[in-house]
Amino acid sequence: MRKINIQDCLNRIKSKDPLVFEEAFIEIEEVVSDYKDDILEALASEIDSSNKGKFIELLGLCKDASLLPLFKKELENKDKNTISWVLSAIESLDIDEGNRIVQDFKKENPEWD
Repeated sequence: MRKINIQDCLNRIKSKDPLVFEEAFIEIEEVVSDYKDDILEALASEIDSSNKGKFIELLGLCKDASLLPLFKKELENKDKNTISWVLSAIESLDIDEGNRIVQDFKKENPEWD
């Protein structure tokens, strides 16, 4: 496992500067599964919806079906950016239950179809 300074990386992920964000994203992308718990902790304490979306995007890269309940709960979020990343994360799991959740969500929210 390649070690990174996860706290520094997560702080840079929250940057409004696209270049700083992109550099941090690239740094964590290859090892994201190794830092899933840190990202979950950051997501739980985050109040900014844009940053929540960024953390959900990272968690989606883990392709970990155990995250499905979290993703499903995040679909209750009212922020469109966050919902977009949640739907993408669920679809990336490519599992039947996730596909049903996305289909049901889109049926109940036709603007997302």
